[in-house]
Amino acid sequence: MKILETLRFSLNAIEKFTIYITLFLLPLMFLTNFENIFETSKLLVLVAGTSIVLVIKIVKSIFNKGLQFNSSKFDLPVLGFALVFLLSGIIASSNKVDSFFLPGTATFAIVAGIYFFLVNQLPKNSKNNIQTVLLTSGFILATIQLTAFLGITKLIPFLPEFMKVNYFTPYGNILNSIVFLVALVPMLLEKIVKGKDIPERILSVIVSLIFLISISTSIYLILPGKTTSPTILGYKYSWSIAVDSLKSNPLLGVGPGNYREAFSRFRPIEFNSASNWNVKYLQGSSSLMTIFTEIGILGLLTFVILFTYLLKDFNIKKPLYISLLVLILSQIFLPMSASFLPVLFVVFALHSETSNNKVAFFTKRYAIILSSLPIGLLLISLIYLFSQAFYSELLYLKSIKSINSGDGLKAYELINKSISINQYADKYHLLAASINLAIAENIAKKEDLSDSDKETISKLVQQAIAEGKAGVTVNPKKSVNWEALSGIYQTIIAFAKGSDQFAIQSLNQAISFDPTNPLLRIRLGGLYYSLGNYESAIEVFKLAVLAKPDFANSHYNLALAYKQNKQLDKAKEQMEAVLKLVDPNSKDYELAKKELDALNTEKEVTPTGEESLTTPEPTPAPEIDPQLELPQE
Repeated sequence: MKILETLRFSLNAIEKFTIYITLFLLPLMFLTNFENIFETSKLLVLVAGTSIVLVIKIVKSIFNKGLQFNSSKFDLPVLGFALVFLLSGIIASSNKVDSFFLPGTATFAIVAGIYFFLVNQLPKNSKNNIQTVLLTSGFILATIQLTAFLGITKLIPFLPEFMKVNYFTPYGNILNSIVFLVALVPMLLEKIVKGKDIPERILSVIVSLIFLISISTSIYLILPGKTTSPTILGYKYSWSIAVDSLKSNPLLGVGPGNYREAFSRFRPIEFNSASNWNVKYLQGSSSLMTIFTEIGILGLLTFVILFTYLLKDFNIKKPLYISLLVLILSQIFLPMSASFLPVLFVVFALHSETSNNKVAFFTKRYAIILSSLPIGLLLISLIYLFSQAFYSELLYLKSIKSINSGDGLKAYELINKSISINQYADKYHLLAASINLAIAENIAKKEDLSDSDKETISKLVQQAIAEGKAGVTVNPKKSVNWEALSGIYQTIIAFAKGSDQFAIQSLNQAISFDPTNPLLRIRLGGLYYSLGNYESAIEVFKLAVLAKPDFANSHYNLALAYKQNKQLDKAKEQMEAVLKLVDPNSKDYELAKKELDALNTEKEVTPTGEESLTTPEPTPAPEIDPQLELPQE
């Protein structure tokens, strides 16, 4: 019996510690082992910590002869919010693996909801400890940000370069950091006013000063006009994108983590006149607009219900209420990352008062054992899948580093291993395609190609095409995947017959999912131009001009196409438009002026390479003879 009590005590202690350390690490955690240093690391911490606590809960339930939960008034809206993310990820998302694993937007919401319930089960004194954990984590965060702002981190030689910039924050996002620290200030003020003793109050004052200085410097960094100021999508564009994207699935949206695809497909053409027209946004103007687009009307509704529950509980005198209000308002007005949801739900749990009535399940030991088996198996399966996803991400980054170090063979091996573990990540397939092509191009540079070399090149090219197609298959609604596949076909024009036509087909698909992007039109027009199809090039370049009339490169390429098609008057007209759009003191102006002068004498002008105006690249000459035969698609 004593052993049993000791075991229970140990499990309770481990459970509490895991909850504390998970929350402590969330704002601070970042690992250079992942491509997304901050978000992936925080997802790892959240999933690992929550999984450990759930396992402990299952074990404890067997000893306690049943499951008992404390209930609170926020249970239903939090559960509803997490459930909508789950449904949207399963039903609406074009790549369900991305939604749930990496970047794992749906998982952040679902696990954050679970974490809310776990914190709610803690006794009152443990909840007070949660506040201390938050404040401690916030203090470390504020201190690190201050050292970065003051340039102290630059003096530490072993730190990576990204930590030496003055805007560095372990949260990975300045807005996240500011809101987090602001939300903690009311808790600190309470400690100053109601602290147990003088030392505690003095310490709280010092910490508050650190917070306020860090908040002030962070706000300074994001002021308009600063290079570190975040680029936020305008509200009118966010609304337009949300409305258009919801026409296909109004209830559940486009799926968690798929805002970029919605942005590419549905951004209005007026956006091309904005200064940030070439930015690919991953979020709307606020978290609420992002939720509306990704999770649909049901997501918006659950958020509104959650906010309504908060307003019903209105009590401005409670510091936790003020903190919660800051956090929820940030979701309405600012684009916060998904990693912020666990903090939001934790404060909800701290603010909510759990009922004395416990909700009991499986009150018989045999019942809890039987129910624990499928739950345990499901949990183990999910842990395994997540560990595989994180491991494949590690290999992916190692592959990139191997490329940068010039070790192509190692990069090839690593990316193939990564794909064998997780075949549902489109970026893995696209990287594999580029590695295969790079190796093929390197072999093709030999002066005397043997039959064995030609066979190797053929295999590598076929592998590259297969990986490019796999990337498209994984997420067929992603414009950049089709663009990458087109790039593969363009690269192998020198190796394979018919690849130019496949490149055109793929690029047209990319345009269908990003119809207002003038850069894709320029690329397609350039492809037609390089193939000598000047009439088609002209028609495509015209569309690029219509998409963004103030883009000099569209007019420049259209002028060159008119020139090659012997329509010199129209070529002059477009080149004059270029001169009006570029800086008179720039190399671009010099090039366009030379081209305009040359049009009168029908001379050729060779760019120096210092200009930003791009010229269609010529079709490369065949590098192997005979060229590869590609299968018809």
